[in-house]
Amino acid sequence: MLHALFAMAFLVSFSSGSPALAQANAGSIFTECSHCPEMVVVPAGSFTMGSPGHELGRDPGEGPQHRVVITRPFAVAKFEVTVEQYAACMKAGACSGNVDDQLGARYPISGVTFDDARRYVAWLSRQTGKSYRLLSEAEYEYAARGGSETVYPWGNDLGYAGAWCRTCGLTTEGGEKPSEVGAFPPNGFGLYDMVGNFQSWVEDCRHEDYRGAPTNGSVWTGGSCFYRMTRGGDWSRRGASRSAERMFHNPEIRDVAIGLRVGRSVEGGNP
Repeated sequence: MLHALFAMAFLVSFSSGSPALAQANAGSIFTECSHCPEMVVVPAGSFTMGSPGHELGRDPGEGPQHRVVITRPFAVAKFEVTVEQYAACMKAGACSGNVDDQLGARYPISGVTFDDARRYVAWLSRQTGKSYRLLSEAEYEYAARGGSETVYPWGNDLGYAGAWCRTCGLTTEGGEKPSEVGAFPPNGFGLYDMVGNFQSWVEDCRHEDYRGAPTNGSVWTGGSCFYRMTRGGDWSRRGASRSAERMFHNPEIRDVAIGLRVGRSVEGGNP
């Protein structure tokens, strides 16, 4: 019930075949093929990226805080990419099969490398003729916050069960494992599991901190591209569900705590 009420407060859903899709704007949901992720249009806006010095669990790399202005809407997958969705790419021969797909169809795919993630979005782009891609770090944090500027998307209190991590409240699974997608309420943009559950690859190269970071939401190139960034934290790490949490990894790693979430460019809010 909570899921339905929260979603109704923010979203209007369209099917891909509906004429109304041409008028889609912020909050609209669309799906462009039977195996494609559901996408939510996120509005343009601004936010303070990073964390203040007093935030519990903060890493120095989350500063200095800076204002980011995103001038155009963009679309973000409603959920993490699932085992079922990724399997369609594997069946087509476009994605690696060397991933962790044992939990079930509605669980997020994990164990994907950075290149796996790039191949998946490239395949979606070929399938649909649209510009699917990985998000930038700034876009991910903006989307994860969902209009909030608190420690977590739901506020400053970790005890509220707004995500699945070891210290984020009760898991619906009742055990030491990830959760199916959509097990917890969405954030203010109607996006699920943007923090907790699994980390997601973003396009940016690694930078030690935000000195010199772009302020327009774009991908931050340069830096050390030997490493790539992930966002969103994961279920197994204490306190990893803060909106500002950022991590880096060797792009070739197959970590069972790393999955992916896709983005898509839109023009004028219209998919």
